[in-house]
Amino acid sequence: MQVNPRGLVIVANRLPVEPAPAAKGAVSWRLAPGGVVSVLTSVFGNEPCTWVGYGQDSAPAQAGAMRLAAVQVDAATYTRYHSGFCNSTLWPLYHDAIRPSRFQQDEFDAFEQVNRAFTDRIANIAPLGTCVWIHDYHLQLVPRLLRQQRPDLRIGFFLHTPFPATEVFSRLPWREQILDGVLGADVIGLQTPGDARSFIDACARITGREIVGSAVRVGERTATVGAFPVGVNAAEFAAMAVEPGARTRALRLREEWGSPRTVLLGIDRLDYTKGIPQRLRAFAEALHRGDLDPRATAFIQVAEPTRDTLEDYRAEAEEVASLVDEINHLYPATRVVYYLNRSLNPKELVEFYLAADVLVCTPLSDGMNLVAKEYVASRTDGSGALILSEFAGAAQQLVSAWQVNPFDSDALRCAIVGAVNAPDAQARERMNSLRRCVRVEDARAWSDGFLGSLRQVLRPENLSARGRCEGSHARDHLGSQRLCCTSDKDLT
Repeated sequence: MQVNPRGLVIVANRLPVEPAPAAKGAVSWRLAPGGVVSVLTSVFGNEPCTWVGYGQDSAPAQAGAMRLAAVQVDAATYTRYHSGFCNSTLWPLYHDAIRPSRFQQDEFDAFEQVNRAFTDRIANIAPLGTCVWIHDYHLQLVPRLLRQQRPDLRIGFFLHTPFPATEVFSRLPWREQILDGVLGADVIGLQTPGDARSFIDACARITGREIVGSAVRVGERTATVGAFPVGVNAAEFAAMAVEPGARTRALRLREEWGSPRTVLLGIDRLDYTKGIPQRLRAFAEALHRGDLDPRATAFIQVAEPTRDTLEDYRAEAEEVASLVDEINHLYPATRVVYYLNRSLNPKELVEFYLAADVLVCTPLSDGMNLVAKEYVASRTDGSGALILSEFAGAAQQLVSAWQVNPFDSDALRCAIVGAVNAPDAQARERMNSLRRCVRVEDARAWSDGFLGSLRQVLRPENLSARGRCEGSHARDHLGSQRLCCTSDKDLT
C-alpha cells in the first residue's frame, strides 16, 4: 500500500541539504550525506511534504517538492546537544557500550533545549490532524513535548540505531525522561524484533507501565511498538549499475588498484562501531597464513570522516591509518590495502560496488547497515559476495550472506577466505537470494509499512466516550495483536 504523503511532516536532526562551494564564491546546495537522508529523500524527495531539521537560516525553502523548515539553535547549545549528549552519551550506549558514555547534566539540558526548539517549530507548521514522523535518537523527547502542544496530530517515532538491553540502557541517568519522551508517539518503530522487545522490556522494568501485547499503555491510550526494517531504493541502485559507462569506470578502478584477481571492499563512516580495525587484522592474517595471495588480492577501505572533534573518533582514525601502513609495509613488492579517507557520491558508490568481488561489512553493532543492501542492489548480474556481521540489523533479512561474528578474528578470517574462494554457482545462488530480499523489502515498503500503521491511529473525534478504539485490531510487526489506539490523553 502506497501512502499519500500530502501533509506529512518529516522530522530529523538536520535538513536534507548542505551548502556546497560554487563558482566565484557563491553557495549552492546539495543533498547531504547519511543513511537517514538517503532513504527518506529516495521515497519522499519528489512528493509534497515538509522536512523539519536543524539548518542554516540561508537554507533553501524547497528541495524538489519538499518544503524545508529550518530549526535555529545557537552554536554552543547545538554542540553540547550534538557532540555532547547525542554522540558522547547516547550513541555509544545504544551500540552496546562499545565505548564508555559521558553523563553530564549540562549536555542533557542542551538536549532538552534543542528538542523543545524542534517541538515549537513543528507545532507552528504542522497541518491539523496530519502525521508527523520523527526520526532517530537525537529527538527522543519530541514526541511527548509535541503531544502536549498538538494532541490533534498522529505522531510516529523511528529509531535508526539499535536499542540496547535494559541492563545497558539503565545506566542512563535520564532513562525515564527518554522513555517517556518516546512514548509520546502513537507508533514507535525500531529496526529489528529484538530491538522492539528491548524497548518494551525497558518500558516495563523502568517505568512500570503496563504492556498490552506489543504496545505500552500510557494513561488512557497505548503506544504501539513494532519492527520496521529500513530498506534502500533498490531500483535506483540497479538503474545506476546498468547505466552506460558504469562498468567501464568500475574496471578502471580495478586498474588503479593494480588489476588484482580479487577485490575486497569496505565502505563505512570512520566510526568505532564499524569494526574496521578488526576486518583489516583478519585480512592481514589471511595473507600471513597464505590463505590469500598478496600479489592477486587488494582490500579497498573507504572511510568517510565523521565526528573528528571527538577523541574516540580521532583515536579510531589513527588506529586505522596505522594498520593500513603496517600491512602495506609487510608486502613491499605490491600494495594490498588502499585506504580512501573520504565520502563517495551515489554514482561513485555504485562504481565501487561493481568493482568489488566481496563486500566486507562487519560492524560491531549496527541498527541496520544500508551499505550491505546497496551493494546487493547494485549487483544486477548476480555476481559478488557479501560478508555481513551478525550484529548488523540487516543480518536478520540478508540470511544468505556469509554471516560472521566480527569479534571472532579467526571466524572473520575464515569468512573472508570462504567468500573469496566460493564456487561461482554457490556465490550466485546466495546473491540472487539476497537480491530478491532487497528488492521486495525496499525503502518504499518500509515507509508504507510504518505510515500505514500510523494512519490507522484514531484521533479524538473518532473515539467513543469510553476512549475505546472501535475499529478492528491491527497486527504489529512482532506477530501479536494490538489495539490501534485508545485515547490521546497526555502522558501521565
